[in-house]
Amino acid sequence: MLLTTSATPRECTFCRRGTTERSAHLKIERVAVECISPTSPPSEAPAPESSWRLWLWPNFLSLDAPLVAVLWQVLLTRDLGVHVRAGEPLVLGLCVWLVYVADRVFDALRPLNGEWEPARKTFYRRHLWVASMAALSLLSVIIPLAYCVLRRSTFYAGLALTVPVISYFALIHLRPVGWRARWPRELVVACLFTSGTFLAIWTGNPGSVYSLWAPALLFFLLCWTNCAAIETWEWRQKILSQDSAPSRSTRWVARHLTFAGLGIGCLAAILGVASLAPGGFSGAALSSGIALALVAAWRRRLPMNALRVSVDLALCTPLLALIFPVGR
Repeated sequence: MLLTTSATPRECTFCRRGTTERSAHLKIERVAVECISPTSPPSEAPAPESSWRLWLWPNFLSLDAPLVAVLWQVLLTRDLGVHVRAGEPLVLGLCVWLVYVADRVFDALRPLNGEWEPARKTFYRRHLWVASMAALSLLSVIIPLAYCVLRRSTFYAGLALTVPVISYFALIHLRPVGWRARWPRELVVACLFTSGTFLAIWTGNPGSVYSLWAPALLFFLLCWTNCAAIETWEWRQKILSQDSAPSRSTRWVARHLTFAGLGIGCLAAILGVASLAPGGFSGAALSSGIALALVAAWRRRLPMNALRVSVDLALCTPLLALIFPVGR
């Protein structure tokens, strides 16, 4: 009995001491990593991840980007009063979908970098063969459909646009992961996305080139801030390897997203009042800028999946402008 009663407190004391020392050691390691590394993000991760819900499936299936492109193209054609063929928005949506699915497939072909990755990339990694077959099926449908539906000028301009897109894929997926942080790839994505969205309007209506620069600028800025926020916040969610760190410009935009969103909103209002951008388009850009600023202000209260969906929904404001037209 004596041995039992005397041994028990000593064991508990050592257990507690060991647990305290281990937790303190882990805290010291975390602080050291954040202080020593110049590119380590601050400890401001969003709320814990939510489980896979039905409302996340458009994001998992990469349907959000095609929706954004089609909505802004339809709104711009309506506001400018220009003509595009009935099937051109469909071709645009399918092309954007193909590009995003292919990008996710190539990402899934790389080995997992670290212990965590965004849920949409995990989805493609688990369903790699299905996604690959879907990409090949899309490619086989898009080429003949585009040839039959698009104007010849638009079709050949689209073929020309595939050159920088393929070059981007080669730079991103054939180079080491660490090379991604050496250039602002989110800015390049925004340029390519804007070019594809405006391509049919520009080639089909050459006289509208002057009236396109202001809407294109607004759309480019919205896309750039959207990509920068997603890339940086996902990197900060779990301290990923420094090789996957976004570029400095990308992190700067994400860090000042509230002011960037409000700035885009102010610019949209100025361009709309000056009649440099159509009323409906500038109103949608104004709403998207404010929405991005609000999401940035609430980012620490949202799980990563909801945060990403919210940033994408902020770019779907043309839907409201199409339902409730203004400035026509």
